[in-house]
Amino acid sequence: MRKLYPRRVRRVLSLLPGRSRLWWICAFAGGIAVLAVASLPVDSLQRSLVARGAGLLSVGLFCVACRRLPPEVRAVWRWVGASLVITVLADLVFDFQVLVQHERPFPGVADPLYLAACGCAVMALITLARRMSPGVDLASWIDISIMVLAASAFIAAFVLGSAWPWSGFGVGAVLDVVYPLLSLVLVIAILRLVILPAPPNAAIRTLAVAGSLFLLCDLIFSNQLLEGRTHVVALETLWTAAVLCIPLAALSPGATHFAAVEPHRSDEVTTTRQVLLCISAIAVPSAVIIELTITGTLVASWLLFVIVALVALVLVRLQLLLRAAQRTSAEQAHRAQFDALTGLLTRPSWDRDLDELVSRARDHGGVLAFAMLDIDHFEDQRRERGQRIADLLLVSVTIAWLGELDEGDVLARYGGDEFTLLLCRNSLGEAQEVLRRLQRATPEGLGICVGAALLRPDEDPRQAVLRAERAMQAMRTQGIEAMGLDQAISS
Repeated sequence: MRKLYPRRVRRVLSLLPGRSRLWWICAFAGGIAVLAVASLPVDSLQRSLVARGAGLLSVGLFCVACRRLPPEVRAVWRWVGASLVITVLADLVFDFQVLVQHERPFPGVADPLYLAACGCAVMALITLARRMSPGVDLASWIDISIMVLAASAFIAAFVLGSAWPWSGFGVGAVLDVVYPLLSLVLVIAILRLVILPAPPNAAIRTLAVAGSLFLLCDLIFSNQLLEGRTHVVALETLWTAAVLCIPLAALSPGATHFAAVEPHRSDEVTTTRQVLLCISAIAVPSAVIIELTITGTLVASWLLFVIVALVALVLVRLQLLLRAAQRTSAEQAHRAQFDALTGLLTRPSWDRDLDELVSRARDHGGVLAFAMLDIDHFEDQRRERGQRIADLLLVSVTIAWLGELDEGDVLARYGGDEFTLLLCRNSLGEAQEVLRRLQRATPEGLGICVGAALLRPDEDPRQAVLRAERAMQAMRTQGIEAMGLDQAISS
């Protein structure tokens, strides 16, 4: 890398945030190629050379990026790469027919290749969506059906409208229908990916942009064929930009990992999903307005405009209600997850998230230990001093213990006066010292009974928690003092 670029170029590339040097080089080169394609004459040899050169460059950069990707994500990127290679090959075949053979056949040799490329793109997006959301989400598919029906209305009105009824059933007539139908399938695959409430991922967003550009180009091309036009100036520019987005997606930071959506978030309605639903609701009457405006029936156009406005207002109101319901649901989920008195995790949350907590702690390495802590004679304190004082004691104990723990430690209220603790330390001695500090930090007048267990390799964390609880009960029944932690910890 140092030999390829001068020192000043390397210095500039090192200042660019969030992306690798190769990503920025691809972005700059792609931007220049897109501008060149947009400025060169249509159907010229120079424009074809720049566009096809950009396609071949995209294939090369994609191959370089794939060598850096981990095996667990290669299934998705293989489909993406197959779509890219077939698309570039189809472009070469199409330009050869236009510029060398001076003919523009439809259907031609390139059409089966374009259909195969679209199929590979759909498979890539479906594989990615299934990886991120493996379950069946009925609400999401209902929303996608609404959006697809709205898109089909526009395709039927402005793409297929001039071809209905078709004359004959030749290959060209069939392709006139197959291309828009494949576009609808591509819409379904893109929407399934876009509406997921997943964390931001630059690779997925770039893939969605590439798919949307390909979809727009397909619709423009289908429309121009049906209207008898031979070219659209912006079509080649959009197509080149879509091709260049593929290696950019593979070089983006999120290309190495596609996190699955948490099951309890699968029915979450994101802002993107709400906007798409609103657009879908007003798409059909908007298409009718455009048609009626073209034909000159202004009264009907105005009535439909009023309907669209009313539908839009109702949708905005429903969106506000939905956001309020989601805020209430989030607050209730937060209250159920955390104890109202101490602010610690509750036992149901601990039991549900235990595997995830252990996985996070293991990332730091070292020894993992579970501890059960019980306040001695707490019920006597409650009876003698009252519930309010007992609550204040629990709060003071929680604050004192949290002050002795590190950021990665997890303390939860297991029930009543019992607490459970997950420790991550470099050795058994460090874990024992933490428990000693907790005992010394306990407010004066209160004693604690401690039982702990080291998490064994390949052991279910719940078994370790159970062993810690048994160790605590053994301390209580046998009268072992809490400072004797070498006996209290079960290895």
